[in-house]
Amino acid sequence: ASGLSVAIDDFKVSAKSGSNSVRLQFKLKNTSLYSQHVSGHAIVVLKGEEIGQNQWLPLPMIPLIDGKPSGRQEGKAFGISNFKIMKFRANMPKSPEKFHAASVYIFTQSGELLIEQDFPLKLVP
Repeated sequence: ASGLSVAIDDFKVSAKSGSNSVRLQFKLKNTSLYSQHVSGHAIVVLKGEEIGQNQWLPLPMIPLIDGKPSGRQEGKAFGISNFKIMKFRANMPKSPEKFHAASVYIFTQSGELLIEQDFPLKLVP
């Protein structure tokens, strides 16, 4: 997968009061050489410093290894030549104020990590 690269833009979080859910979205941009088509999958992990890794929230729900996805599990699939808006949704965690970061992992189809990026997170209960 040489020359394949992606960038993450416009990361947004919205927690709707009343709906008890969290929505995350970001723009996944293809930054590869020669605009090669990139396909793979995305996983977002909601994290907090005060809570154990076993309470972190992976989207979609997959088992984490040392707090990270391995790349072999199925995340949210994508195939892009240009860009795609990736959307994730989760139930509001029990103590939302304890989650401080969202880590976005983008893997190729073969499980190679293309990018890992952290974004600050503020979930208001």
